[in-house]
Amino acid sequence: MTKGVIHHRRQLFIKTMIDVNTVAQIVLAYKSAYPVCKKDETARISAYRLLQDNTIVQAIDKLKQEKEEAIKKVKQKEIEKIAREQVASELQLDATLSQIALGRHRRKKKVVVFNPATKTHQTVTVEVEPDETAIIGASNLLYKRKGSFAEKKIRHELGDSFIEAMKKVHQLKKQQQPGDGTGIH
Repeated sequence: MTKGVIHHRRQLFIKTMIDVNTVAQIVLAYKSAYPVCKKDETARISAYRLLQDNTIVQAIDKLKQEKEEAIKKVKQKEIEKIAREQVASELQLDATLSQIALGRHRRKKKVVVFNPATKTHQTVTVEVEPDETAIIGASNLLYKRKGSFAEKKIRHELGDSFIEAMKKVHQLKKQQQPGDGTGIH
């Protein structure tokens, strides 16, 4: 066999060893990489010899680690996909709030009613229009989401104590009369 064929067969053996957990699987992995080997005992001994080579063991470990990382990435992407599907987007929230604010959103509500013909209570589902409180609440939430009710508090880089000190200075200036000798004008 040429060096390229030997290298190719070793690569096949390394790839098939990724999912191997038992000696029987090692024998099968060796036989799939080296199909000319027919006896299980020969395959077991030859596979053992290959597994004594640190470069082969490191290559198998590296491929196993890459496979585990790929599986983790796929699982993480699936979790993220499910999370994105379950969480309402900003546009969906805005649309729902807009529908409520405009009085168009109908929600289903279960109510218990008395049926005089049968003299029993029944649960019925009815569609309810938003009341004035819901409309105002939705409008307020929309304005807040859009930044219309932004806080108007003055902030200074030195903090609130600086602003309070400046207010006191301003009050003192108002209280002082011009020419009273304090020097504050």
